Amino acid sequence: IRAALNKGEPGQVELLNKSRSGREYWLSIDIQPLHDESGAVERYLAVEVDITHQREQAESLRRAAAEAAAARANLEKAVEALRDAFVLYDADDRLVICNSRFRQIYALSAPAIVAGASFESIMRYGLEVGQFPDAIGHEAE
Repeated sequence: IRAALNKGEPGQVELLNKSRSGREYWLSIDIQPLHDESGAVERYLAVEVDITHQREQAESLRRAAAEAAAARANLEKAVEALRDAFVLYDADDRLVICNSRFRQIYALSAPAIVAGASFESIMRYGLEVGQFPDAIGHEAE
């Protein structure tokens, strides 16, 4: 802020402040220079906004995202540890997760077996590359 003010430029900063009672809170401060008729900086206008709640929400979201990523990693390890093939689709028939055993069994279709792919697109790809020889002539079924 000091560098901006010395140049007569606007400055913005977020900082942790402490009230007289000792409570810490976050402020967003926006300081704008006000110029006189000749263009010289005459004074400054500062707007302070308490953003404690937004900072707390952002931190909660960051923690939740980290916990979700850790849970996903644990799920992937558990699914991969299964000896049998495993695949999970969501309510919209999009692939959520599968293990390498599933990809081994359907090796020709493996390039299409990616998270978010629809069951139909994986099946269509498998039909195109000969993954299901028994389906030749019955592809629509």
